Amino acid sequence: MNRLKLVFGIVFGLLILFAVTLYLPTAKAMWLHHSGAVIPNGSRTLVFTDRPFRLLSVQGQRWVDGRLLEASAYHVLVIFPVVIPKDASSSSGGDRFSHTDIQRWLVQTGGRSANAQSFEEKELTVNYDALWQTVALGNRTYHLKQGNLFVIRFDQNWQSAVTQLNVTMNGATDHQEEIDAFKSTLKDDPMVRQL
Repeated sequence: MNRLKLVFGIVFGLLILFAVTLYLPTAKAMWLHHSGAVIPNGSRTLVFTDRPFRLLSVQGQRWVDGRLLEASAYHVLVIFPVVIPKDASSSSGGDRFSHTDIQRWLVQTGGRSANAQSFEEKELTVNYDALWQTVALGNRTYHLKQGNLFVIRFDQNWQSAVTQLNVTMNGATDHQEEIDAFKSTLKDDPMVRQL
């Protein structure tokens, strides 16, 4: 009798695993359809070569009134210390439910002699979760209902401070609209005025 229970238990467990594997993506897609969250499909980076800024954003689509419209999930203004780092590499990707954007920079360290330049790699990772409608920066998670514009400031020691702005840009945007949104929201910030 115990063997029979064990066999039924294994078969029942496998059926549940099969059902979850089969129906979970559909359930997630239905949730995104009804929640209005941005379904990510790519990211953009604006590199300023003459100023210490980067502008990062994730684009996608969202369901509104039964139509799929172009939209933006979040926008991040990165402000570096006075030294503008060299771009080392970047990568981004995900599935229809999340998106990860990793930016890497090389920062000059040590002496400045022409023959002895050394560089240290710095990294920033931004994780977007469409199901929970959150962005994770560093060791903290931010809810996008409180705004999808963020400012990350690096100090001279490359420690970052994140500020979430209580502003939301839902539609598809170009770089100039993003810059204008940061400048109008932070109009008293001398660094942001340089954008």
